[in-house]
Amino acid sequence: MQWDWNREPASSEEVSELMGCLGLLFGSTLGSGADLWHWGADSSKCFSVKSARKLISGSADTSLRFRFVWNNWVPIKVNAFG
Repeated sequence: MQWDWNREPASSEEVSELMGCLGLLFGSTLGSGADLWHWGADSSKCFSVKSARKLISGSADTSLRFRFVWNNWVPIKVNAFG
């Protein structure tokens, strides 16, 4: 891989970010097939509002500091998650 930098990474943070990005790139394999998207939060690998809601509700902090309440005041017609 050849880079065309405007400037080299100067700080330790930039070098660390570069190493992280390179690790992600070199840990990946590319194929000639069509690109696919998979929703990892559901066993069907397909996105649904139900699985998104379950994911959000399941990862919510259950302490008294935060409380997740599903708000459906918006009419179904304009609700993206309706």
